[in-house]
Amino acid sequence: MRQIGTLATDVLANRFTSHLATLGIDAIAEQDGDAWTIWVREEDQRGPSTAALLEFQSNPNDARYQGAEKAAESLRRERSRRAESAHRAIIDIRGRWRAGSRAGRRRPPVTMALVFLTGLVTLGGWFGKLPPKSVGGALYRELHFTDRSTVIPGSRVDSFMSIRAGEAWRLITPIFLHFDAQHLIFNMIMFYYLAGQMERLRGPVRLGALIAVVAVVSNVAEASVSMHGFGGMSGVVYGLLGYVWMKSINEPASGFHIDQLMLILAIAWFFLCWFDVLGMNVANYAHAGGLASGIAIGLLPSGRVGPAPR
Repeated sequence: MRQIGTLATDVLANRFTSHLATLGIDAIAEQDGDAWTIWVREEDQRGPSTAALLEFQSNPNDARYQGAEKAAESLRRERSRRAESAHRAIIDIRGRWRAGSRAGRRRPPVTMALVFLTGLVTLGGWFGKLPPKSVGGALYRELHFTDRSTVIPGSRVDSFMSIRAGEAWRLITPIFLHFDAQHLIFNMIMFYYLAGQMERLRGPVRLGALIAVVAVVSNVAEASVSMHGFGGMSGVVYGLLGYVWMKSINEPASGFHIDQLMLILAIAWFFLCWFDVLGMNVANYAHAGGLASGIAIGLLPSGRVGPAPR
């Protein structure tokens, strides 16, 4: 606080400090005997406020000082409103952060169950290498998109014949089939990261619905062009990737986040496989269908922002 001078009455002191407030100078008046001492809060405002005081003392009834009290009061109310809004915003953000932190610490039971089920199916069928008449081989045959055991060797394969026969579960179940350990481990790591995040923030019901929709889209997309058996969770993984990616961009307050390196590597892997750079047998249309459907769903408004309630 810096003293800049005195005024004779409280009326003049209030008028002058109000005038300073309209100039953006924070000042107060303090009674000192029969006079009123004027103080400014900031050192760098001492010079301008002293000059303003000299002008004011020369003609305190000048028209530019009239109504200064009302103008200053409006400014104070506006500052108070902004301060209150800022305080509420801090409290709101802090609450969301705490809720997000609590959500982040919760284990995602549906995600974990799906990882366990996928591992159980894959290992039970020993990566699809068991004879068709064995228990594990029969399991894989029942979960494939098409039951090829009824196909006459050398004849054209109708990929949708089992679906047309009413075996609708095959629209989804190929996501549980994996054909080598690397395939399984990579998909499960990505799936746990993305699905676990969605389950914590949107709940198990929305996660299950998204997985079902993306699984159907990606499996149908692959079956439409593939004459061979296929399987794996990668179509769903790309769907989850697209969903989380869109939410992290368009709804930053939702809590969704995707590691940029992971995103770059996933997109790079998509194109490397699509253009057959690595010479691998990959379900590219399942990847494309999953990614496209995940992005489309992620662009839809959520209707609610923040973590799912416990």
